[in-house]
Amino acid sequence: MGISRAVIDLADYVMDAARRRFGPHIRMCELGQQEIRNDTGLPYRVAKQYFESLGIHHTSIDIAGKWGALPLDLSKPLPLLDRSEQYHVVTDFGTIEHVNASQYWAFRNTHNLCITWGLMIHALPLVGTYAGHCRYRYTAEALTTLAKKAGYNVLISDIRIRSEARKLVCLVLEKTTDNIFITQPEFDVCISM
Repeated sequence: MGISRAVIDLADYVMDAARRRFGPHIRMCELGQQEIRNDTGLPYRVAKQYFESLGIHHTSIDIAGKWGALPLDLSKPLPLLDRSEQYHVVTDFGTIEHVNASQYWAFRNTHNLCITWGLMIHALPLVGTYAGHCRYRYTAEALTTLAKKAGYNVLISDIRIRSEARKLVCLVLEKTTDNIFITQPEFDVCISM
């Protein structure tokens, strides 16, 4: 899918907010190792290069381990993290929809990777779009319900349109507590909306 200009603009906005909140040394975890689309006007091939050029400490998780990503499976519990290993910003620019084995663990891992008061960005395919691209697609309502059930503040929820066949549900979430993520049955009710 690749990261579009609209997603880069959203990420830049969130990184500025994170710097105001946490200071200049931002730790970011990217789910997947995304390529940057040619139409962005950026001279970078992958998101890691772009975010590191902004002075952000960037880590990515991608089961394939490409371009320096940690080769971890998001459908399984990730190793337990302490606060020093959590991230100020966790991004999902089109990865979770490809995690076939367990959507629950993909979202729970995102929760666990993010520090309290940290920010999470999701840019995921809207139901009815991206035909043949992935197994899962989402509605803004289902993701917003999930976010509220998990105790997040929803800072941004909108639809970014690349074309009629390619629409993204974009959310920026604020993790307000260090609580345990919701249970699998609670998750299933939210995501099946």
